[in-house]
Amino acid sequence: MREWICLLASGTVAVAADSPYDSIVARNAFGLRPAPLIQSAPPPQTVWTPPPDLKITGLVAVPPTKKVSFYVIEHGKPPKSYVLAEGEQQDDIKVVTIDGSSQTVRVKNQGVYVILDFKTHGLSADSNASAANPGQGR
Repeated sequence: MREWICLLASGTVAVAADSPYDSIVARNAFGLRPAPLIQSAPPPQTVWTPPPDLKITGLVAVPPTKKVSFYVIEHGKPPKSYVLAEGEQQDDIKVVTIDGSSQTVRVKNQGVYVILDFKTHGLSADSNASAANPGQGR
């Protein structure tokens, strides 16, 4: 005896366990095997790289405008030049605050907060020449 169960809410029909097709599944005419278990590979280890070095080239603090220009110097890559206003972000660098009176800039560089000033993070004559001509080495 066959029993049919209808589920009206979802609109699907399910057949009871006594099905004439059970013998076909048991016979496995095509030699089907269960799907192999997929073992996920362990995630690759990430190598920590230090954030790029920032060199200030200019600071504009004329109300209402506050902008800073600087170079981003990464090892093995040509330097990139940025001009950002307070609160702006580009790539992984965000300018948090610009203090025109003390000539300092607070920057979030790849998640690390850094206070930049011209004395310690300004371009020297050596680094200015290499930043202006990144393709030419000495």
